[in-house]
Amino acid sequence: MKRFISILIVSLIFFKGMSAQECDTPITVVMPEHIEGLNEAQIDYLRSKMEQLVVSQGVSADFSYTQFVLTADVAGMQKEVVPTVPASVTCQYDVIIKLIDRAGAKTMAVQTVNARGAGNTEAKAMQNALRLVNPQNRNLIDFIKGAKNKVLAYYNEHATQIVSQARRLANLDKYEEAFNLLASVPECCNKYNEVTREIIAIYPKARDKVGEKFLKEARRIWTVDQTFACTYPDDSVGS
Repeated sequence: MKRFISILIVSLIFFKGMSAQECDTPITVVMPEHIEGLNEAQIDYLRSKMEQLVVSQGVSADFSYTQFVLTADVAGMQKEVVPTVPASVTCQYDVIIKLIDRAGAKTMAVQTVNARGAGNTEAKAMQNALRLVNPQNRNLIDFIKGAKNKVLAYYNEHATQIVSQARRLANLDKYEEAFNLLASVPECCNKYNEVTREIIAIYPKARDKVGEKFLKEARRIWTVDQTFACTYPDDSVGS
């Protein structure tokens, strides 16, 4: 936790003057373990394409936890084997990409990509179809931009409540949870000054708590050493 707090404070100083264009929006790609019609490799491939998409739009999903996630599902699966030599398989299905608010358990935005692909095997056709989910897809670019705006609007509206919740957590000595909550607020939020003030207010308490923890551990080790020394004053254990 000590390292976490230090990194957070350094990050706060570094990001203090960031512009809205550089704002790191907290959205993470989270895929379900099972998507009907796709195998594990295809799910991983789709996840990779979605991560490329969000990174291309300035969204860094490098957060330990985010309230907002992008996920995907598949619907309307159609496959056909074309009787050619060699045989060819075609497939068509909808990839449904959603922006989910995990805390509110609701879908905030949806974008559908009609995926079509062909290949000499069904697996190849399915994966070729997924290539339509990419950073060059204009509809997906607009969708991600809209998702970022929705997330920012949420934090603009709820920043004060988030700060209050973090303060309550800190009062319960749950400093890491409090800092994670405050760190989730984008720097371009119009109330980020409230977040900054709360981080600065909580930091000394968290630092002192961490110091107290290490002091207790040091005392415990010293007590064990003293007990050992009293028991074996000539340091002749086992002789």
